[in-house]
Amino acid sequence: MRLPRATYHVFCFQYENDARQFYKALKQRLAKFGLEIAEDKTKIIKFGRFAGEEAEKFDFLGFTFITGKTRAGKFTVIKVTSQKKLKVKRQKVKRWLKENMHTPVDVMISGLNRKLKGHYNYYGLSHNSHRMNEFYYYVTQLSQEHNISFSLI
Repeated sequence: MRLPRATYHVFCFQYENDARQFYKALKQRLAKFGLEIAEDKTKIIKFGRFAGEEAEKFDFLGFTFITGKTRAGKFTVIKVTSQKKLKVKRQKVKRWLKENMHTPVDVMISGLNRKLKGHYNYYGLSHNSHRMNEFYYYVTQLSQEHNISFSLI
């Protein structure tokens, strides 16, 4: 069986002691197969319903996970686009527009639409509309700098 070079997981426990025991057991289990945990990317944090005010936020797969409450006052996990990923996305779109500034407008708009749809499909979650709108307005401003009419989009 072939394992990918890196796999990403989040394990959740109610009690910190359970998390520490699992972490220790996981390290031992992986060692049996000649694998190890990336210590610089691994940590135990307080997060969740019982963490209260001490809850930390963390980034995972392009999202920042934050504890919050619903309108009814119940616990929920809020997922928003991480600032780091949003910055990278902005740079990619800016670079793409510069590289394609002499492309016919209809072709450029079609390509830009694909990029926006892909972004919305991945990051389009509840509680993330603010960051999605932020990205849309950034792209709109960039396209206006490059004289692309958004009425065609």
